[in-house]
Parts: sequence; C-alpha cells; structure tokens
Amino acid sequence: MAKRQSSKATPATEPDIIDVGGPAEAMSEDLQLATTAGEAVREFMRGIRQFFTTADTLEATALARLTEAKALKAKPPTNEAEDLAVQKFIRQTSADNKAVVEHWKITTTIAAFHKRMTGKRKLATDALDEANKIGNELHNAYEKEEERKAKAEQERLRLEEEQKEIDRRQREQDNLEAEAIRREESMAELTQREQTFVELYLARGDGLSAARSAGFKLPAKDAARLLTLKKIQDAIAAKRSAAEIRRQAEAIKQQPIVVDTPEVRPNVVRAAGSFQKKTPASAELLDEAGLIEAIFSGKYGIPRTILKIDQVALNQQARDLGALINKWPGVRFVDGERKLY
Repeated sequence: MAKRQSSKATPATEPDIIDVGGPAEAMSEDLQLATTAGEAVREFMRGIRQFFTTADTLEATALARLTEAKALKAKPPTNEAEDLAVQKFIRQTSADNKAVVEHWKITTTIAAFHKRMTGKRKLATDALDEANKIGNELHNAYEKEEERKAKAEQERLRLEEEQKEIDRRQREQDNLEAEAIRREESMAELTQREQTFVELYLARGDGLSAARSAGFKLPAKDAARLLTLKKIQDAIAAKRSAAEIRRQAEAIKQQPIVVDTPEVRPNVVRAAGSFQKKTPASAELLDEAGLIEAIFSGKYGIPRTILKIDQVALNQQARDLGALINKWPGVRFVDGERKLY
C-alpha cells in the first residue's frame, strides 16, 4: 500500500531557508550573515500579520501626532503651563519615533544583508568591467590603427591618381605648345623686318605704327602692302592661333586637380552578437583655478553656468561668521533650530 502523505502542511508564510551545511564557525562571513539574516527574516515572516497590524497602529498614532502638532502650531503657547504641555508633547513624539524604529528594526538586518550582497556583486561586476575595459582598449587600438592604415592607403591612392592627372595634363600642354610652335614656324618664310611687323601689329593692332617701328621707309604704304600679302596674313593667323592655343594650355594648367579614388575601408569586422556604443564626449578639468579666472575674465565667452556653489562650504562659513555673512551679496544668515528630544 502506498504511504499516506502527512496532512500537516507547512505554513504559507514561512520562507524556504537554504541549508548551507556545516558548523557556523566553518562558514564564511558571507554565509554567516546570510544564515543570520535568513533566520531573522523567517522569524519576521512567522509574525508578519501581527507585524503589519502593529505597524498600522504606529502609523495611525504618528498621523494623529502630526495633526495634533498642526493644531498646536495654530495656537502657540502663551504661558508656562502651555509651554510645558508642548515639551511633554515633544517627548511623546520622540518616544513614538523610537517605537517605530524599534518595530521596523528588521529593515536594518535586511539592509545589512542587501549591502553585503551588493558588495559581493560589485566585486564581480568591477572585475568584469575592468576586463571589458581592457578588451575595448585592445579593440579600439586595433580599430584606430586600421583606420590609420586605411586613411594612409586612401591618401597614397589619391596622390597616385593626382600624379597621373598631372602627367596627363603635362602631355596635353606639351602637345598644345608643339602645335603652337608648328603654326608659328610658318613665319620662317618672312624676313626679320616682316616678322617684327607681324608681332608689332598683333601687339598694337595698328599697321602704320607697326611698319614704322619695324623700320619700313614708307610706313603707310608698306603697311597697306604687307597686310594684303598672303604670307603676312597666314603669319598673323598662325600667331593668333598659337596665342589661343597657349591661352587654352594655361587655362588647363590653372584648373584644380580633382581625381576619383576607390574608398579604402578599415579592416574591422564586428563579431556576431557584439555592438558598438559611443560614450558621450566630455571635458577633463586640468586647472580649476585657471578655468575660474578665465570665466570671470570674460575673454573666452565661457558661460558662468558651469560654476556651482559648494553649499557645505557655504554653511561652514555661516557657522564661522554668523550674521556677518549677510554682508555677502546674495547670501542670508539662517540661525539653526533648537530641538527637544
């Protein structure tokens, strides 16, 4: 026959406590604290219904005290008897406060246990954060180096393409200059005076002046005659076309060199499951006094909003100076309150 299960049930309010095994003296400090906290929590859970019933009562009393205090504030004491009653009320609120703290002392145990747990967790997370930081530094250094290599290769390709373009332009200019010279060579059939006439005519646009300066005896007659000669006309046309060719060559030379190069990407591959997150940019304070002086100088347009008053230091100055601190612009002395407990 199968065994009948016991009808006695475990109370629903009792938490499961892990048996760590072994005597307490053999346990680590963490396990000892866990055991102590576990026992305290188990005891707390056993009487949790009564605990919160009492807590509600204490809360109601506290709210009633606050209502009573507001009523007293509306009608301040005017004689010794009434002031003694207020002092008695103060002592009662202090006693009630102690009762609340005593009733909720379980929170101290839980807080200590929580602090130890978060401390243990921090040991692991700090180690992993440091390991992660080292890994990121290694990866970032590699990525930065690959980006440097990619930029260097991109620059090398750009310079290479620019040099090719420079060489191509130079060849084009050489060809244009050769064509200009070829056209000018038609003037070889002219005499030296005729070549001078052609050059001066192109420079001045005046046949008479050109013939006179070239040394012809009858400048007006010779200018008219020369300009009707085919060889002179061909020479003028050749010189003009040569000048235009050189103008084109100079225009090509002055054009900016723009080349297209293939994009060189850094050799960085994202591992499966990884992602990259950039932390916000920040500023490192190197010289606080120097920065403050620069702010007040007004030379750099630094906003004064980055300055912040040290309230702790200001309070200490108030305690040291007393009401004299009222002489400081924007500051008012506030006397401390006296309290009965």
